[in-house]
Amino acid sequence: KDASSNQSTPPESATHLLPLSINSTDPYTNSLSVTVTLANKDSNGVTGYYLSESSSTPPISASGWKVVTSTTSFSTSISYTFGSGEGTKTVYAWFRNSVGTVSQRYDDSIIYETVAPTGSVSINSGSSSTSIHLVTIALTSSDAYGVIGYYLSENNSTPSTSSSWVSVTSSTSYSSSVEFTLT
Repeated sequence: KDASSNQSTPPESATHLLPLSINSTDPYTNSLSVTVTLANKDSNGVTGYYLSESSSTPPISASGWKVVTSTTSFSTSISYTFGSGEGTKTVYAWFRNSVGTVSQRYDDSIIYETVAPTGSVSINSGSSSTSIHLVTIALTSSDAYGVIGYYLSENNSTPSTSSSWVSVTSSTSYSSSVEFTLT
């Protein structure tokens, strides 16, 4: 299991409050298609939003603005697809209100990675057999964005992300020896 977190916390102001999150604040994804959740409050009424992978503030006349029914409290979740390439992906958001004011820039980031970590597992220092149930497992793994956990099982099926993973401090190179009981 691998990932790195690169989350930003949006600033607050008197007229704009924006929780902006990608995939419910997950730090990583293996898909370029994500869900972006936006929320904004404006006493004049939010009338639109603009999403981009560019940090340049869009003019009010830009064609990429999504118009919404004016509301003082706006929230939505939308699908967004990033451009190609692995690594940190950042989405920037702006809001406009009914008097034509464009908000400050907000952003959130997520790591896009499709390459699984590499590594090795050795049982009892490479022994070919054992007569005891408690064994020592030597684990080594590496990943460009950080190894954050491991999963041990006697079953050879791929575990789900909700399985009983053991979390470790994120590192691009991980090694450890752990005890495991065979059934």
